[in-house]
Amino acid sequence: MSDTNYGSGEDRTPCRVNRSFYDIFKNADRKWLIYYADVALNGVQRIVHKYSPEIDKHLTVYCFQPIPGFCACTLVEAPPEETMPE
Repeated sequence: MSDTNYGSGEDRTPCRVNRSFYDIFKNADRKWLIYYADVALNGVQRIVHKYSPEIDKHLTVYCFQPIPGFCACTLVEAPPEETMPE
């Protein structure tokens, strides 16, 4: 059974399942992990608007808890003028 799912967007970008944060984002800033851990541990939903220097893109990240102890996210590139401070 494959652990790769594909989104419905035009580019069909693969999504990773059952991977740790740093398995997927090797050079990621710890600031992202704080949001994801809050969702996984507390069951809250979050929408995060941040610039990611690691990939040089403004992102809107929608986070939710699909099952206790896990965080699932959808990352959407946002034009700079549409980003908002958190």
